[in-house]
Amino acid sequence: DRWSEAVFSNVVGKGWTSDVTFNISISSAVGSLNNISISMNGVTYDSVYNGLTPASGSITFNDVWKDDYVVMIQKFGYQTYNATLTINQATHTFNILLNETQYAPYNLFVDDRTLIATWNAPNPQIALFEEYWTSNNFTANQWVVSGGNWGVTTFGNPAPSARFNWSPQVTNYNQTLTSKNIVGQGSPALYLKYDIYLDNFGTTYENQMAVEIWDGTAWNRLKNYSNLGGSIPWTSESINITAYTWDTFKIRFVAYGADSYDINNWNIDNILIVAALSDKSVLGYNVYLDDIQVGFTSALTYQINQNLCTYGQTYTASVDAIYESGPSARDYYTFMAKYLPPPINLTGLAIQDAAYLDWEEAVMPLKKSAFADVVSVYPFAGDVNPAAVQNTVPITDAFGNLQFAYNAAVVTGAAGNAGSETDGSFYYTTRWGSNLIHKWNLDGTLVEQFSIPGVTGLRDLAYDGTYFYGGAASTTLFKMDFVTKTLVQSISTSASVRSCAYDVAQTGFWVNNWADNLKLISGTGAVLQTLATVPPSMYGSAYDSWSAGGPFLWAFTGTSAGAGCQLQQLNITTGAVTGVGIPVSSALGATIAGGLWTRAGVVTGTVTIGGLAQGDGAADQLFGFELAPFSGGGGGNSLANLLGYNLYRDGNMIAYIEKPTTDYYDLYLNPKEYCYTVTAVYDLEVYGYPLGTTDESLEEGPACVDISYGIPIPWLEDWSTAGFTYNNWSFAPSQGHWKISN
Repeated sequence: DRWSEAVFSNVVGKGWTSDVTFNISISSAVGSLNNISISMNGVTYDSVYNGLTPASGSITFNDVWKDDYVVMIQKFGYQTYNATLTINQATHTFNILLNETQYAPYNLFVDDRTLIATWNAPNPQIALFEEYWTSNNFTANQWVVSGGNWGVTTFGNPAPSARFNWSPQVTNYNQTLTSKNIVGQGSPALYLKYDIYLDNFGTTYENQMAVEIWDGTAWNRLKNYSNLGGSIPWTSESINITAYTWDTFKIRFVAYGADSYDINNWNIDNILIVAALSDKSVLGYNVYLDDIQVGFTSALTYQINQNLCTYGQTYTASVDAIYESGPSARDYYTFMAKYLPPPINLTGLAIQDAAYLDWEEAVMPLKKSAFADVVSVYPFAGDVNPAAVQNTVPITDAFGNLQFAYNAAVVTGAAGNAGSETDGSFYYTTRWGSNLIHKWNLDGTLVEQFSIPGVTGLRDLAYDGTYFYGGAASTTLFKMDFVTKTLVQSISTSASVRSCAYDVAQTGFWVNNWADNLKLISGTGAVLQTLATVPPSMYGSAYDSWSAGGPFLWAFTGTSAGAGCQLQQLNITTGAVTGVGIPVSSALGATIAGGLWTRAGVVTGTVTIGGLAQGDGAADQLFGFELAPFSGGGGGNSLANLLGYNLYRDGNMIAYIEKPTTDYYDLYLNPKEYCYTVTAVYDLEVYGYPLGTTDESLEEGPACVDISYGIPIPWLEDWSTAGFTYNNWSFAPSQGHWKISN
């Protein structure tokens, strides 16, 4: 009555099998579903099922023995799927998504003077086998050696390497060095890489080295070398063996020939079997500065905006690669910025024996920044009007060259920037959802962040020449001293204050909230005037006394998400739009309206209408457009610490020219071509360096001038042409009796 140990029958019982289907999808729309490897290994029993998907990505295993299975799904370049699945029903269908592996770019470098970042594209290569001979033997990596001439030597590329030596002398020989089994991973590309060297002695007899691969049935020759051509220096080889990507294979090196005495030695080093993604596609690259995104590009280089870096300060740049399934890890590079704006537009003109050089003043670039096209890395934090009707009032006269655009989220550290104003020396911006105010230099760099006790939620700002004013979309107008950072007065008014502009002529403030009628209020809050025309929904306003036919009010309209924004000129008497305007979103990308101001002289020679465009897909941007010409002072993009210019001829400095002079005569030159460059020289004290420390910018140029005058010597006149014109003779007052005598 005792039972023996049970033994499982090899006869499959009824209902004990299942049909198992795998539907594989991948995260890349351009990737192939063909040849995805699937393996199922039973946990309880020794059942094993393997297969490769067809182009559809679906595969069915029929009559699978019911059990728990360890399932592995692999596609090179994608994250491997591993799971234990229970098979206990008549049919099973598994839908599996494989996410691609996001390989990172590498070798990021930033030139500290140009601020140009460069990097290498992701190079997704995985070594399936490596041999550098650092073990100094054949056994560590399971090499199999036949014959007595193979060994490991202290010579290599670099040392050590495997060597086939001439000694002991052998004739009619065939000796091999064979690897262990190597398992292919189904990669789109597969390469055998190695370095080979021959120190030859003679050519009486031919001696050869073959490189072969085993496919499970036979050895196939990949490359062959002979000593009849003499010695072979270290040569790096890369052989495509993609045909074996799904195989388990071996490689071997075969030394064979008539007489080994005719060679000194063959050497083999740095053997690699490399699986690669030859079809890997990167959508582009995100570029970051101190972990804040500053750009996107599809190239392998990016010009970091010079306004983001201050001379002498240390920054960390980084870059990641963007795939369909998301970004890769980042590559980082830390540098100290040494950018100084160079002079521009150097030209040269030959005048007899002199070269006249002329250039334009060095300025900090203030053109449209790359941030305008960058999707903000911050969540949308704009202050929008959910009830706004999309603006349908056309702009019939659009103008205004973009003078600058700075990423306010990058400079201030977060999104949610809305208000803006300037006193002509600094820009100021506000964070509408907080109490923060940011002070900027005119070159777009941050001076400081501060707040004023009793003030929060500021929207648009105004400036009367002494104090700043603003509201928080309420009936209080704050009067503030931004120097002492104090609240001077809280002015109560019946108007709700979101937009705010100071009217110099009437010493009052134009205020409104969204699409409310614009009202002029006094410094005490009393309403002095209400404009009859209801404006489009607006966020900021500005007073304009410079435009012909003015004064005017300007409204920054476009306050609903996704609708874009624009500057529109208003009749200051009626509030009606004039048809004159500037389409802001066309220049800056997906943005909505924010604060607005006008100021003369922040950019040399112009009146600027500027403000803060809130990011609505693009980043928050502090911007300025040209409104009108201006002949007064100001500097804007001029650089106060610019001292002068160094001028170079053919690489040698010939003169220092103190600013504001921007031209030079290089005199008494011999006839030939001369090439000139010019740099700007700066005082570095403003960057915290000791008094008297200077540095110069990158070179502008070259401008090449061909000096040509006089007649080259030796000079001869033998009158063989029988005339005066060949050598350009001239007569005074006339030719008279001069003639050629025979």
